[in-house]
Formats: sequence, C-alpha cells, structure tokens
Amino acid sequence: MFKLFRLLKPYRAAVIAVITLMLLQSLAQLYLPTLLSDIVDVGVVKGDIAYILRYGAYMLLVALGGMGCVLLASYLLARTATGFGRDLRRKLFTHVESFS
Repeated sequence: MFKLFRLLKPYRAAVIAVITLMLLQSLAQLYLPTLLSDIVDVGVVKGDIAYILRYGAYMLLVALGGMGCVLLASYLLARTATGFGRDLRRKLFTHVESFS
C-alpha cells in the first residue's frame, strides 16, 4: 500500500488541493443552515425584507462557492487519478517485460 503512495509524489499538490477544496465545500454546506436560521430568526420574525434578500443572496454566493469548489476538486481528482493509473500501468508493464 505504501509503495503506491510513492507514485502519488508528482501529484502531491493536486491531492492537497483536492482535500482543501473538499473541506471548503463541506464548510460551505454546513454554513448554509446557519444562514437560513438567521433569515428566519431575524428577517421573517421582524418582517425585514431587505435582510431576507441580503442574507438570501449571501446564501446563494456560499452555495455557488461550494459548487465551484466541488467542480474544481472533481476536475483535479479526475486528472490525478488518470495520471496515477497511467504511471501505475507503465511501471507494471515495465516490470512484467523484465521477466524472462
């Protein structure tokens, strides 16, 4: 298992970026209910339409940011997985060719 991690060395930055982006996306998803509760507790109770619209737009921005993180993470993950698979197949093919 740890021998396979050596093949991930060229993709270290992409793996770190994917983990970071997924963390940001998770935080964005966890922040949305807090924003919604603020809208209900303050905006709806007081009848403040401007507050509801402002925090609704903020919720939309947080959701779009989370979506952007997921899209970028998926792209980087696909590129990393493809490159890792290619490198692993190349190494295995080279090893099998060395047999008598």
